[in-house]
Order: sequence, then C-alpha cells, then structure tokens
Amino acid sequence: MSGASSGRVGHEPAKPALVEAFRSACASGDARLLAALLSDDVRVVVDSGGEVAGTGSAANGVSEALQLIDLALGGGPRELELRSMNGTPGLIARRNDEVAAAILLDADSDRVCDVWIVMAAEKLAHWNRCR
Repeated sequence: MSGASSGRVGHEPAKPALVEAFRSACASGDARLLAALLSDDVRVVVDSGGEVAGTGSAANGVSEALQLIDLALGGGPRELELRSMNGTPGLIARRNDEVAAAILLDADSDRVCDVWIVMAAEKLAHWNRCR
C-alpha cells in the first residue's frame, strides 16, 4: 500500500494526532465524534475486492462517509491499531486475530478529507503472514 495522498490540493497524509483521534472515535462507536473529524467534502473509498457487499462505490460527504465506514468496519465500537504504512501513520483492524482492514487518511490542516479502507484479502495477505 503506497502513500495515500489523493493529490487534491491542500491534502496530505494525516498527522499522527489526527489518526489517533480517528482511531479513538471509531473505538467509541460514537458517530458524532467521528463526524467532527471529517471535512464536509470527505471522500471514503473501500477496496474490498468485492468481498463486502455495498462497498463498491466511493462515499462523498459526511453522512455517506459515516455509513460506508460503518459498513466496512462493522457497526458499533471497534478496535483499531496505529501502524506505520510506508512511513505514513495508518490503522489496521483485526478480526479473529487476522488483519481485516488497513486504513489510510488524508487531511487538510485538521480534518480528514480522504479515507482509504483496504479489505481485499489478497492485498492484506502480507500483513497476516508477518504476524
């Protein structure tokens, strides 16, 4: 997984503090906390390799973003681990002791603008071999 930067003007990989705030909001299961971290024009892209129904198109805007994040990561509180991905702070989600998702965030100065969630098993295989 290479750096996440979308190339949209003013966006760059999210700083560790914002990634931690995103992790904490996801862990709480509180959509209001998570929404407060998202820019109004946030975009979420999920690559599930066709393995998760409903994740085939990008979500745009806070409401759609919250729905797609919830669908991809499962409803309610969830555990995410901070990890470095090619020198960029990111998150991994585990299910049954295996990495089920890798997440990278882009941001403007202080809000998440782009969320990439990779769930395709073949793209996560190296994470699960290296345990």
